[in-house]
Amino acid sequence: MKKQTKTYLLLGLVLCIWGAIAVQFFGGINKEELLIEKNQKVNFIPIPKQDRDTFSILANYRDPFLGTFKKKKTSIKRAQRPPKTAEPEVLIEYTGLVMDAAAKNQIFFMSIDGEQLLMKKGQKLKAVTLISGTKDKVKIRYKRKIKTISVKGS
Repeated sequence: MKKQTKTYLLLGLVLCIWGAIAVQFFGGINKEELLIEKNQKVNFIPIPKQDRDTFSILANYRDPFLGTFKKKKTSIKRAQRPPKTAEPEVLIEYTGLVMDAAAKNQIFFMSIDGEQLLMKKGQKLKAVTLISGTKDKVKIRYKRKIKTISVKGS
């Protein structure tokens, strides 16, 4: 047989097989069964819901790798901090500077809660630390916060 003859015979065989499959598929579907009458009433009865059975696993067996029993988890109770109370702010004012030209010592005039004080760099008075300063402004540390204060009246 020639190659062409074999090809035509196999093509015809494939078409016959697919035709048989199509006849069985479309013949098995009954169009009358698929149509539902509009007047037909469907009774729906819901199945009562059952509660799930709950359980818990008690894992108090020996650890197979370490050879020890499982320890109970203990919760750590932290001490409650008392609520922070708002402390009144201290009134801090910078009033001026005196400087010795020869020794280059600087003395700053500070007013803390209305009391006049003389301070040098790095000095701490009434929880106020003087960090640095110029004739126009000073840097202070009060309650872990750094503040810049300008000269009073400018």
